[in-house]
Amino acid sequence: MTSVSFPAKPQARLSWLHLVSIQFGLIARSGRWIELIGGAAVLYVVAEFGPAMGNSGAEGRAWGQWAIYCLLLVAVWPSLLWRGEPVGRRYYHWSLPVPRGTHDLARIAAGGLWVLVVVGMLALSARVSLWPLAMRANSEPLFEIVEYGVGVLTLYAVASVLTLVTAHPARWFFGTLAVYLLLWAPMSIAPVPRWLFRAWGAPVVGRYGLFWATLGAGSSGDIHTEESPNAETTWGGDKYVVTVTGVETSDSTGRPGSPTTERTIEQIEFPAPHWRWAASVAWLAGSIGAMLLISARRRER
Repeated sequence: MTSVSFPAKPQARLSWLHLVSIQFGLIARSGRWIELIGGAAVLYVVAEFGPAMGNSGAEGRAWGQWAIYCLLLVAVWPSLLWRGEPVGRRYYHWSLPVPRGTHDLARIAAGGLWVLVVVGMLALSARVSLWPLAMRANSEPLFEIVEYGVGVLTLYAVASVLTLVTAHPARWFFGTLAVYLLLWAPMSIAPVPRWLFRAWGAPVVGRYGLFWATLGAGSSGDIHTEESPNAETTWGGDKYVVTVTGVETSDSTGRPGSPTTERTIEQIEFPAPHWRWAASVAWLAGSIGAMLLISARRRER
């Protein structure tokens, strides 16, 4: 008798949303979420009881400082998600019957959901007072909280791109940013053309810079002022201003010991985008596009 063989029934393909939910649960079971949520809670205590930033007063400053601190935490979060699984050695992650690129994107999307939990904590602190936990309600408008949430997700997306191309994303992110700022700062006092100063600052504080994409037009709270020996930086609201200062002698002879006064040499303004969400949309779209391009190259592996 001739045997008849039937083809094996194909396994149902998991939807991408199902993959995201699985990755969200894996992050919860691994305990890595504690580093994000617990870190945000610790940063609130630092913002509430630590020193004020710039010229911010004690009243109403905690929420704004907490929001800024959480930006740094969110920038590190992608590295924490992939700790122990550097790019090129994610063998277990890639051993599952799912295309590699799709699986990577699912992990990143699940991490973004945990970032939304941090945004929820910020929103809760702005609306609810919890004593004796020192969490006091602030008068932050809901729209600014939403805008800040978009900025945080944008920063997370930018940092997540690095997790797909390098084994040390946090080092590259903060290292590149630190070198960039260290090279930019001397330009305010060095005899360099102002067009070069503006061009160098454009990627961060220009009209579509990363500053406006993350913090937005004053979404972090009060106007802040940072002072250095030769410059004063004011940011928040609808512009980023660098005021270059100098010292001149009150006595026209300029003899040693003559009275001196500080004067403003020049003010360089970097205006906010014409549209409130323009910078966030540009950086978010660029980051997502880069991740899709990278994942597409891995999909067939």
